[in-house]
Amino acid sequence: MVAAFFFSFNTKDVKVISFSRSAFLNIHKNLIFHYSSLLGNIYIDFIMGTRYINCVRVIAKKKLSDFWNSQKETQEPLKAWYYETKHANWRKPQDIKERYGSASLLKNNRIVFNIKGNKFRMVVKINYELKIVFIRFIGTHNQYDKINAEEI
Repeated sequence: MVAAFFFSFNTKDVKVISFSRSAFLNIHKNLIFHYSSLLGNIYIDFIMGTRYINCVRVIAKKKLSDFWNSQKETQEPLKAWYYETKHANWRKPQDIKERYGSASLLKNNRIVFNIKGNKFRMVVKINYELKIVFIRFIGTHNQYDKINAEEI
């Protein structure tokens, strides 16, 4: 049996209710608030007093939109990559490799993505702990050959 304390904010009453562990877990599961927003998926656990934000921040989308406006054929692939990245839950480089098999893993948490069948390339730097993706370079394959992707 589990004893749960329920406090009422309107009165000074404290109620103690006993019920089985499975019933408690069922109630607990239903007391986790989920909200989808532009920031991502937000989960608030009222019993444990914790909150989780499941989203990746991409810096900067303007760099993507400027590129797809100049190279119209990249608009759909880049929009799809942006949406998938915003909702990804990457914790390590291997998580990215599982989803994007053709991506190249470099030093300093840099990843090279092939866009539009390797006609274009995008280099990003990822901070896995803070869930931030920094777009460092996006361009044609020829432009990519002229940069040092590990340092850009």
